[in-house]
Amino acid sequence: GARVVRNLLTYTEDFSNVAWTSINGGTGSAPTITSNYAAAPDGTTTACRITANRGAGNTPADYSVVRQVAVVTSGNVRSIYVKSNTASSQEIYFGAPVAGQKVTVTTGWQRLSPGLSASQNFDIGSFGTPNNATNSIDILVWHPLLEDVTGQANQNPSEYVSVGVLSTP
Repeated sequence: GARVVRNLLTYTEDFSNVAWTSINGGTGSAPTITSNYAAAPDGTTTACRITANRGAGNTPADYSVVRQVAVVTSGNVRSIYVKSNTASSQEIYFGAPVAGQKVTVTTGWQRLSPGLSASQNFDIGSFGTPNNATNSIDILVWHPLLEDVTGQANQNPSEYVSVGVLSTP
């Protein structure tokens, strides 16, 4: 049958909302978020800019991350559209504290999805060891999605749905 998608994140079209927190530790500085900064994949000016700097440190305590904590207790999959806001690729930290990973963001829009995780955090930014992301990042983000795929045959992320809107089966 058709799969109904529910986005477990809130304010997915407004990274400046308090649901998204800017956190930092160690040598890292607080990340900054600029809403409606650039053209998104659909051509609208709704992509947000995130700048983050974990500083000179390279330990698990050195980080600069934008985070939203969602209420989910089973397997979930995250996805987000992302693009480098500079002329070169950057390595960012994406995921969650334990299940996060380093991913390369290119100068063209791409949809990232690190796979399944039981963690409730949706993090994006720069993080020291073990991820060793680029110290200072400048990226564009659009349409984050966190969905519960427990028991689903298809464990891939669905098409983005806004919060409070069910997908059309």
